[in-house]
Amino acid sequence: IELTNHCNLKCSFCGQLAMTREKGFMSEGTFQKIIDECSLYNTPVRFIRWGEPFLHEKIIDFCKYSKTKGVPTHITNNGLVIKESDMKALIDMEADSLIFSFQGATKEQYEIMRNNKLYDKLRFNILKLIKMRGNRSKPFIHISSTVANESKMEIDSFVNYWGHIVDSVGIGKTNLSYIPDKKLKS
Repeated sequence: IELTNHCNLKCSFCGQLAMTREKGFMSEGTFQKIIDECSLYNTPVRFIRWGEPFLHEKIIDFCKYSKTKGVPTHITNNGLVIKESDMKALIDMEADSLIFSFQGATKEQYEIMRNNKLYDKLRFNILKLIKMRGNRSKPFIHISSTVANESKMEIDSFVNYWGHIVDSVGIGKTNLSYIPDKKLKS
């Protein structure tokens, strides 16, 4: 489910930069209709797509509604706008999972791909959530990253570091062949 197509980032590789459709936020009525239908068919949902879900002012209310309907809800986010109050609410309601989307296996690669200098803020937010969750099992915390040209050693270091902190780590590949900016391909 795309709660919004607004994003706080301007990532170098993202198709959102070319998106021409109108920007907006999903209405509560539309969201409830989707969740009601998912509940009927025992279908989980995932907040993802072209926007940052935590930019939607009703994200916590939407998660609570999903919980009342018995719909497992998973949130993919970039980890930069989630607030401590969001973290607390998600822990208290035992949200199913939070997926933090990285790019790159190093701070430097992240900063190039994400076009920002906010790696330390992302790291801080994840560590804060882990500390707040304590020994609870929910929300399940997963880090998903894609790599471009990082070495095996850099990738292994990333997985080893985060693998001891979060519940799981996944690595994929970003194809940069279509991006004209040469610094991304090096």
